[in-house]
Amino acid sequence: MIICGFIGEREVGKTTLVSKYFRHQEITQYNPTIAVEVSYSSYVSDEGTVLRVKCWDTSGENKYKNMVCYHLKEAQIIVLMFDLTNSASTHMFYCIGFNKIDEWVARLKTEKANPKVLCLVGNKIDVVKINTN
Repeated sequence: MIICGFIGEREVGKTTLVSKYFRHQEITQYNPTIAVEVSYSSYVSDEGTVLRVKCWDTSGENKYKNMVCYHLKEAQIIVLMFDLTNSASTHMFYCIGFNKIDEWVARLKTEKANPKVLCLVGNKIDVVKINTN
């Protein structure tokens, strides 16, 4: 079984992404994740191998951050998400959660999390207004 954890600041879209691709559900109302929610899914590779995935959708609330990283020690894949939307700027460095990436990585190191894959994902591109001037 592959263990995949989603981490990042609150409201960056972790639960929406997990719900869509792991639970095959659309989110119609936002409810913040409390600590960790676990989902299971299976996928068939091009070669016909069945891959079972355990997905940890984690809270971005400050009070859960250390606990979340502690539990991700077993994860082979960690997806660190940030929100591309921001009304004040179109620059990535001002995106919600982007300035916290170093803190999340430091927490993972402190808790001895050592995923084989660490992905950085900018989310909500579908709602970003790009200034073309």
